[in-house]
Amino acid sequence: MLSLFLDSVAARFLLKHFISNLPTETCQKIFKDQMPIIRRVIFSRSLRLLPLSEQVGAVEALAFIVKEVKDVLPLSDQHLLAFLSELLKMSSVADGEMTDSALSAHVVDKNGNALTNKKAITSSSFRSEKCPSHASAIFFRRECVLQLDKTKFVIPEELPQGVQLRVSSISLLHAVIVNNPPAFFDAEVSTPIGTRVSSLQEII
Repeated sequence: MLSLFLDSVAARFLLKHFISNLPTETCQKIFKDQMPIIRRVIFSRSLRLLPLSEQVGAVEALAFIVKEVKDVLPLSDQHLLAFLSELLKMSSVADGEMTDSALSAHVVDKNGNALTNKKAITSSSFRSEKCPSHASAIFFRRECVLQLDKTKFVIPEELPQGVQLRVSSISLLHAVIVNNPPAFFDAEVSTPIGTRVSSLQEII
C-alpha cells in the first residue's frame, strides 16, 4: 500500500479513493496496522534528502492520513511536527523568506521550480536558465477517465513534480489546521506541541 502512495499521481489518486470508500473502522484498522511501516518509510530520513517524487508521495500520504484517519497520527506526534517544520522551512527558503545554506540546494519555489544552482540562474551568461519553466509538462498525462466495471474515475492531469509538491504541501497544511484547530491555535507555548506549533505559525 505504501509503495503505491510513493509511486505515481494516478496510483495515489486511485488508492485514496479506494480507501476513502472503506468503512471507517476498516480504514482505521488498516492504518493502525501499517503505522510502524509508514513511520519508518516517511520519518526515518530527512525530507530534503528524498528524491522529489518521493517528497511528493510522502507529503500526499501524510495529507491523506491527517485528513481521513486523524486519530492515527495526531498533531501532538513529534515526528509529524518535525516533518511539518522542515517542509515549511524548505518552502520559506525557496521563496526567499528565510535563508539556510544547508537547504538552498534542496528546495522548490512557489512557482514549482526546483532550483539547485541559484548562482547560475541569476548569471547573465546563462540566459536560457534565467527563467525556469515547466515546458516539459507537454509530455505529461492529461486529465483522463478510467472506467472499472460500472465505476468511472476522473484522474487529474499530471503536474510537474515541483508544482505537485507545493500543491500537496498546501493540502497537508489545510488538513492539519482544519482537523486540529484547538491544538494548532490554542496550545500553550510551554508544552511540547505548543513549542512546535508556535514555530510553525511564525513560518506561516
